[in-house]
Amino acid sequence: MAHRVSTARAAASIAAAVLVFGVGGCGSDETTVVTDDATVTVDEGSGTVEIETDEGSATITGEAGGDLPEGWPEQIVLPEGGTITSAVAVTGDEAGWNVSSSYPDLDQKQLTDEVTTALEGAGFESQGSFTSTEGSVAGFEGNGYTVSVIVGTDDTAEGTGSTLIMTVAAM
Repeated sequence: MAHRVSTARAAASIAAAVLVFGVGGCGSDETTVVTDDATVTVDEGSGTVEIETDEGSATITGEAGGDLPEGWPEQIVLPEGGTITSAVAVTGDEAGWNVSSSYPDLDQKQLTDEVTTALEGAGFESQGSFTSTEGSVAGFEGNGYTVSVIVGTDDTAEGTGSTLIMTVAAM
């Protein structure tokens, strides 16, 4: 279990570094760090970070306009009109995925409603939700997955849009 916690912490730290330091689209340099517990490869050209351990792997992308992470469950569809800003895929015993995306043309309520309708239509059951004027948090289960959804208001120069963070874990 200690390795899973270490891998999760390493993935979160590296994901933060990718977003903060803007690893992505800056050339074709690749750096690999090997430790006793993991191998971490940062590819600046593709904007990805890959973490490999004995228990699984994680691939993190921090490139705007990216794709859904590898292995993303087909029955979980993101609403139209968004741009993926980061994506993570974790494999192994505790497989999971995380996507952050921006929706400049949908307000927080519209995006929350679209996500809820899509998940319930795909057979997921609500496990509870909380909504305020600034955002919402909801949980769903079904089809062998748990899904956590966070929707927030995103004030931009073009107006008010929304940001979606969706985390999916295999049950």
